[in-house]
Amino acid sequence: MNLRNESVAAVESLQGKCVISYNELLPLLKEGMSEVEINHILINILQKKDVQSYWYKVGVMVLINESRFRDMQNKDYALKSPSETIVLKRGDPIFIDFHPMDENGTWADFSSMCIYKPSEDDQEKVSYLELVYTIHMEGIRKLKSTMTFAEVFKWYQDTYKKHDMEIEDARHTVGHTLDTGSKYDNNKIDKRKFLDIDNHELISDLILAIEPGGCKHNKRNNMLVGRYEDCVYIPKSGIPVILGRKNKLPFYIN
Repeated sequence: MNLRNESVAAVESLQGKCVISYNELLPLLKEGMSEVEINHILINILQKKDVQSYWYKVGVMVLINESRFRDMQNKDYALKSPSETIVLKRGDPIFIDFHPMDENGTWADFSSMCIYKPSEDDQEKVSYLELVYTIHMEGIRKLKSTMTFAEVFKWYQDTYKKHDMEIEDARHTVGHTLDTGSKYDNNKIDKRKFLDIDNHELISDLILAIEPGGCKHNKRNNMLVGRYEDCVYIPKSGIPVILGRKNKLPFYIN
């Protein structure tokens, strides 16, 4: 959407609630918790912050372990919904994706992940998350109003290839625009414009959800996964602004 100051402020407020809720969740995590349990905790935390609605079918996505993370690629919402049988274990990556909507219909979109109680054998998982986050942030710092959606996508794609990584996304994108109200227009078409190789529109004066998910096989052929998401305002002039998140979040919790 084209923006006014209040639109940016509304997204920033929602994003901030997601970040705070994520931080409040981390010390509550316990081994054996299911995805559904963790989802319910987050929904309750968000309700206390006046978040009542979500624009995405899975309002708060909770995915535990590498296999479940890769289910995010699937367009079947049932596969991406929290599971009662998948439970948290030591060394698991846990991915949380928030899709809140405020009382005026404004969307936000935030995700983060960490490794739960990693052992020495899990340090490569932690290092991989650090790498994904570093690339995520480097790409955000390079954003300019004169860039196109396709140029943003290509920068992340090329950078991932340098590290033998692949983009992990159901639509093979690295993000999208935000909107208001329903996810679909009157013709049942997704309102979002995607950061993919085919979109040559400029990103100027937009809020973009930047989410370059990535995966790679290590030397033991185990899958490493990572994804971070921030909403970023691209002004017509000046530097991009991350909305709602001020600090780096932990890559692991003990």
